[in-house]
Amino acid sequence: MNCLTDFQNILKNNGIAANPPVDKYQITAFESQNNVKIPHDFGLYLTTMNGFREGEMWGLSNLWPLHRIIPLTRLASLKEALSTNIKDALEKSCLYDSSASAENKIVNPSNNWSLPNADSFFIFGDYNVNSCYWAIKLSNSRGGNNIICIYDWGNTYHTVAGSFSDFIGKIVTEGGESLI
Repeated sequence: MNCLTDFQNILKNNGIAANPPVDKYQITAFESQNNVKIPHDFGLYLTTMNGFREGEMWGLSNLWPLHRIIPLTRLASLKEALSTNIKDALEKSCLYDSSASAENKIVNPSNNWSLPNADSFFIFGDYNVNSCYWAIKLSNSRGGNNIICIYDWGNTYHTVAGSFSDFIGKIVTEGGESLI
């Protein structure tokens, strides 16, 4: 995954700090907790740089560390998504559970998503401070790990890459805005 090295160099040259890498035990714990398998290229990324440090962005792109990666169906539980403007937008969308506490607005997985198998997608980053999210398809078997960009306010999405390697390659060559 040569693009990963290129990406690390770009970040370093721009003063962007990455998180310390995770180890295989942390990946195994995530896999066990979520009944999924992390694809090799995504695992390599996590064991190399594990997202950006808190508060860091490259342009408007933000890649999250393993401990922040969540199933797409829990999108509204993000504490940072509870700012007044986003909260108002979420309340009008199918992503908001008004009966949950303010700190844990968990999406009901039975919501009518336009994305088939929405529960198999995991959010690993965002663009423009949660304007849209990047999610990777994970399952308990290897393969078929496409990346989507999803807009929670309209429950719309589109595929942006066929794998995590493709995703990083596009970020390196075209920038994060090419993936929204």
